[in-house]
Amino acid sequence: MTGYPKSKINYENIDRNQISSHPLYQIAGYGIGKLPFGFAKIESKISDLNENHLDQCAAKEIGDSHLISMSGLAIKTSKIVKARGNLFIINRSSNHILSQEKILKEEFLKWNWDGHLPSKSTIERELEEYVSAHKIIVPSQLSKQSFLERGFSDEKIIV
Repeated sequence: MTGYPKSKINYENIDRNQISSHPLYQIAGYGIGKLPFGFAKIESKISDLNENHLDQCAAKEIGDSHLISMSGLAIKTSKIVKARGNLFIINRSSNHILSQEKILKEEFLKWNWDGHLPSKSTIERELEEYVSAHKIIVPSQLSKQSFLERGFSDEKIIV
């Protein structure tokens, strides 16, 4: 399942019939983000719509499977997976969302820049997923530390 058009993932060497692509919101958000007028709030709303849409689609297609999902995309689907006794694992490609938000705010202030912060909706979804997940995959020891500092057990976080 992806929000990217199938044409953008050909290099992955995956049979196109195995890909469920839902690119409408992804393309709209990308297009709005390229406009020079600063539509950050609209782009953020489209991103939220995309995350919810992909979760709804995945929930319909998941079957009796384990789930490894990018963070922020699996609230509904994770509940189905866990109710069936299967594993739910999150891939968080950064620090804990609240740590990331704090760092971004500090840097935006430091550089006097009106940058894009994670939306309230994104933060709420991710926090719920963190608690629900059996494991959380992160890219570095620094990212792992950001979860440990927020009370997560060492066993739950995988680098």
